[in-house]
Amino acid sequence: MSQNHDELGASAVYGVRPIGATMASAKKAVSRLLDKASGNTGDGGEIDGGVPALIPQGVYQLRFEGWSTVMLFGRSPKVVCWWSVVDCGEHNGARLPRWYNATRIIGQPIKNGRFKAGWSSELFREFATICGMPGRSDRIPLTRYSTIIVEGAVETVSQDRAQQEIPEALRYSVVRKLLRKAA
Repeated sequence: MSQNHDELGASAVYGVRPIGATMASAKKAVSRLLDKASGNTGDGGEIDGGVPALIPQGVYQLRFEGWSTVMLFGRSPKVVCWWSVVDCGEHNGARLPRWYNATRIIGQPIKNGRFKAGWSSELFREFATICGMPGRSDRIPLTRYSTIIVEGAVETVSQDRAQQEIPEALRYSVVRKLLRKAA
């Protein structure tokens, strides 16, 4: 009997299926039913990530939320700082990125990752304009942004990296430049 058990499995010998297989089968069946109900036929891809914010162009008051280091297209080191609109009104809370070039990323690209940026980079120039020069000339303490409100110019991205027009429904907003500390 143990030989049959090994060769055929528990379902053949005892007429039952293991609980794990039943649960996995049930989950797949539920997933198929939900896909069918939503009109998803399973013959296409899925959209990755959320819908980016789109707000009118202009100058907004912004609050710093953090930064991440990323490798864009597998070869371009970038720092993306995330800002939230704090102006009163319908756009309050909109989360917008400010992208910067980096000389290189130190370690893996991660949230609050380490990086190197040039002395004359946009990142360092904007930081020095808003927060003043850092105590150490070899550090850019982005956490200093956390204690202040900043005014920044927000623009709508209407062309992709190849200068091709982006359809209106897919356009999004970014912080183009940090201008000054808010009064």
